[in-house]
Amino acid sequence: MHRISHEGTPILSDGTSSAFRVSRRGRRAVSASGAGNAPDHAATTETAADTAADKLLRLLLAFDASGDATLSDLARDAGLPKSTTHRLLATLQRHDLVERDGQSRYRLGFRAWLLGQRARPYQSLAHAAQPHLDALAASSGESAFLTVAEQVYAVCVASADSPSLMRLSLRLGSLTPMHLGASNRILLALLPSSDRALVARHWVEDSADRAALEDDLRSIRSAGYVVTSSQLTSGATAIAVPVLDEKGALIAGLSIGGPTDRFDETVAHGHLAALRDHADGISHDVAASLRLATPS
Repeated sequence: MHRISHEGTPILSDGTSSAFRVSRRGRRAVSASGAGNAPDHAATTETAADTAADKLLRLLLAFDASGDATLSDLARDAGLPKSTTHRLLATLQRHDLVERDGQSRYRLGFRAWLLGQRARPYQSLAHAAQPHLDALAASSGESAFLTVAEQVYAVCVASADSPSLMRLSLRLGSLTPMHLGASNRILLALLPSSDRALVARHWVEDSADRAALEDDLRSIRSAGYVVTSSQLTSGATAIAVPVLDEKGALIAGLSIGGPTDRFDETVAHGHLAALRDHADGISHDVAASLRLATPS
């Protein structure tokens, strides 16, 4: 439950980095050594079967790794030649989907932002949860987060920052491994067994470690909450509970987290009752918003 750098590395807001790094959807990393002497096609994954639409979408998805980037960065991350990347960027600029600043760096444009706002799948959930997150952050003095399951990741859909200068924060939309961190692990614990196995196989190589993870998830289901320490970020502790709908189905993970020197496991347990109350509140408010949105 942390702010995520452009490479996906969880960090405390003072810049302290953890050792864990998240791969971005299997995108191939390219070594910087000798990059300046490599031919334009050396680090690409372009094939003859790629359509123009394939290339355009790969280029747009390359912006997922950072807020802005150079032509070389985008060509590398999209697996395209620089000449192709330059041509596609010009097309995107004409349609206001990409902007270029004075330092020859590119970023997503205003029209891309508008499309993203219209496509937000968790907007109602985030809207319903925000007052509860704000209340948790105010009462605990730490940051509060709401995450949902997305394939083998957890995605942050809403948050409220601690008022302290030293705090945990997480960029909205950030992807983190579902088996690490409190609000992620509570999601994993309550997924169907086939989905849990899929996530475990993706992130955990050793079969004995996967068995240990499943034992821990069984304990979490029994307790109805989880406390984690230094899983995603060294020196951070978090506590999480599930948000369930009226039929007991999983909606999201709700957590509070902070630096362990002031938010250790004992302090975390002191906020469990409030977390559960707000999880129930989010569930109630989501259900109410759905009823209002459904024609009678």
